[in-house]
Amino acid sequence: MIEALYAHSALQLSLVAGAILLAGLMRGFAGFGSGMVWIPLAALVIGPKLAAATLLILDTLIALPLIFPATKLCRWKSVLPAAAGAILAVSVGAWILANAPPIVLHWGISIVVFALLAVLMSNWTYSEEPTRNQNLGVGALSGLLGGFSQMPSIPIYTLWAAGPHPQNIIRANMIVFIAIADASAYASYAYNGLFTKELIPVLLITGPIYLGCLMFGAKAFNKAPPTYFKWAAKGIIFLAAVVSLPFFHDL
Repeated sequence: MIEALYAHSALQLSLVAGAILLAGLMRGFAGFGSGMVWIPLAALVIGPKLAAATLLILDTLIALPLIFPATKLCRWKSVLPAAAGAILAVSVGAWILANAPPIVLHWGISIVVFALLAVLMSNWTYSEEPTRNQNLGVGALSGLLGGFSQMPSIPIYTLWAAGPHPQNIIRANMIVFIAIADASAYASYAYNGLFTKELIPVLLITGPIYLGCLMFGAKAFNKAPPTYFKWAAKGIIFLAAVVSLPFFHDL
């Protein structure tokens, strides 16, 4: 397994390590966002299929310390319809991931990240809780994106973040939503042959880093100013989108 590392340069391995470090910090602090950092950067080195399968496993097993407390705080009447929509659509996204050419996936992932960043930069707000159909529809869009890019969070986050709930409720909603969406994606990923033996060395290397950064981010959640974190997250997402462009494939 270790021999597989020799196929990559020190710069490439550093890129993967930095990506999983930032992904863990964002997941621990905000409850979402790991895919927006990990997938574009890691896909340059290990490919989008292996990158997505790696994060799926990390986000369900390593993130368990976040999930259990969030189930007591989240708004289930928003989370359950959104998760149902994601479950219905994730298999379509997984099929795209398994069958689309890598260059198409790279362009698609980069375009998706830029588009979601633009949504985050908007000032759209509303005062009432979203309806069941709104949660279902946006959840389906999240599931589609999650299936082919492991980035299911931003559409549904945008819906909830623009609403009336405080940050801790939104964070709990995101943690539980992602947990349900990820669990439902396993069958689709397995059916499309995305779980391979190449996952083992990647998980052995990234798992401890992800866990440590996730726990650190979770502890920092109640201390860091929310405005500072939001701008830092936007900057990280922007850099990830730029680096994911196919122009950097020869890195």
